[in-house]
Amino acid sequence: MNPLAPSFVFEARIRVGDPIIIGARRMIPITGGLFCGPRLAGVANGITEIHARYVLKTDDGDCIGVTNRGLRHRPESVTLRIAAGEWVDPSEYKFRTSPVFAASAARHEWLARGIFVAAGECLPNEVVLLVWEF
Repeated sequence: MNPLAPSFVFEARIRVGDPIIIGARRMIPITGGLFCGPRLAGVANGITEIHARYVLKTDDGDCIGVTNRGLRHRPESVTLRIAAGEWVDPSEYKFRTSPVFAASAARHEWLARGIFVAAGECLPNEVVLLVWEF
């Protein structure tokens, strides 16, 4: 057994609105979305920043808090192409996060004990995150 082999948890497709600029801070409204995978599924809702905090509501009705920190770096030319509605291959920019989960239901306690890494893709009105547990 390889202890560093990742286990796929879920894919999140999060719809986002126009950025809200407050001084040097950039906040992006989450207008909705879904997450689905072999171990977890439901809907996404909330407000996000570069340091994102939001709630996932599972298909079985539980709410799971998420604090997601990471790095998204892309050239301005890539940002402009995405904003113009063009699909840009994720290999042209870096978008990685490390989500930390808080769950009160016993059936989801495994989330609070895991180490997770996500790879992201930026679309004009949506962010896609693929989440793995290590």
